[in-house]
Amino acid sequence: MTLSFVEARILSVRLTGEVAHLTGAAPEHREEIAEAIRLELFATMERVHSEGGRRSSGWIHEEWPAIAAATVERCAGAMPRDLCRRLSEVLPALLIR
Repeated sequence: MTLSFVEARILSVRLTGEVAHLTGAAPEHREEIAEAIRLELFATMERVHSEGGRRSSGWIHEEWPAIAAATVERCAGAMPRDLCRRLSEVLPALLIR
């Protein structure tokens, strides 16, 4: 579980950097985006572990659209509407195979 949380944290930082570049998010919004991604990834990791895990790490690609949507929803009240719109456009595409 600890390793999964470390991986989720690293992934959230990497994705936030890409999102910030693609959306032009201000530094204060980058923190909110990073935390939203992290929280959604942690929740997904906990669920996957409680279900017994997966045979391959490729499962994240199948789960990503739902994780991205939940992240955007989590950010909706804390960020400008135009930034949330851009986030909803770019985030789902970042982990497509």
